[in-house]
Amino acid sequence: MLAFGVFYYGDGNACARKLSMSVPYKRCTLEYEVALRPRSVEATISIKVIDGSWPENHHGQVVALTSGVDGKVILLDGELPVGPDGAIELSRRVVSVDLREKLIVAVDASLSGFPAQATAEFMPENSGMSGRICDLGSCKIQVTVAWSLFVIVL
Repeated sequence: MLAFGVFYYGDGNACARKLSMSVPYKRCTLEYEVALRPRSVEATISIKVIDGSWPENHHGQVVALTSGVDGKVILLDGELPVGPDGAIELSRRVVSVDLREKLIVAVDASLSGFPAQATAEFMPENSGMSGRICDLGSCKIQVTVAWSLFVIVL
């Protein structure tokens, strides 16, 4: 019912507005942002170092953006935990993407004095996988997105 009061979607299109709210608690504040995504798919993102190595003790940030909603989803912020197989363990890895928009995954390693940034752009698909390779100077990373439709449980 909250969505009915906030969003207008009579023609099936996503609206430009999004709902933002903060709920303060004793030790933290929860912040919510919600946007209507009527024709969206689920994008599960993974990142792996495939050549070279991530500089030890260097922090970074991985974010996901879409071309239709202002704002970003932070997938990882801080030290990038790289496993023995080169996989980077993201804090979050699933985002919703409207089928008419682009998904942009941005890796920014310049937060710790290591000047490297890379972006990978994807067009959403109903299913399957997409991959891009990005060069960060000391290493190359592969950004992979697994696409799937949302399951509606009635």
